Amino acid sequence: MSSALFRNAKIARLLTGCTVDDGVARCSLSLSGTFTSPGESYSPERHSVSLGCTASHMMKSVIKEVSPVIRQGNAILPVITEVLDLESKGSEVLTRGGFLEIKGMNLAVMGENGDVGLYFVNTQDETKTVRLGADKIGRNSSKSLCCVVPTDLSEGTYRIMVRTQYLAGKSLDKDTRTCVFDKRLSGCIENCAYRTVFGRI
Repeated sequence: MSSALFRNAKIARLLTGCTVDDGVARCSLSLSGTFTSPGESYSPERHSVSLGCTASHMMKSVIKEVSPVIRQGNAILPVITEVLDLESKGSEVLTRGGFLEIKGMNLAVMGENGDVGLYFVNTQDETKTVRLGADKIGRNSSKSLCCVVPTDLSEGTYRIMVRTQYLAGKSLDKDTRTCVFDKRLSGCIENCAYRTVFGRI
């Protein structure tokens, strides 16, 4: 209620031609257009009223002391968009010893934290999860990872997970960022699971 009264009071002052300074900004109305005679009235077709605002003296002082903190948004999180098993030419099967390509954004496996790596997470028994370090990844870029599917994968179903400190360019975060591949089917999202195929050992 009080804020509405304060707002209405400021509007009323502006309409009388006064400049209103509320401590944050100085606001005033201005009239533009050409008047051809002393007695000519305001005409919306040829004249216009606009509101002008500038920072108050106090606000200008505050701005000089501001130290912006740049925060990274969700856009820099790693995102997996596609997983392709090159042996089966599909995304339903993992072939032990075959090549695997992972596509997405901000995927580069980089950083010194001990949990950084590419993971094959066994969905039935996480003790059977296999981790590949950056040295085991052939192509290791922001948009693509390429590796050999570990030959020591146990039989079962798996999810692909990336843990990295990569931000952008050569920047690294102090904390590890994680993403797990969610397979997209017909607009629905479900967790993607893989079973191993023992055609190549």
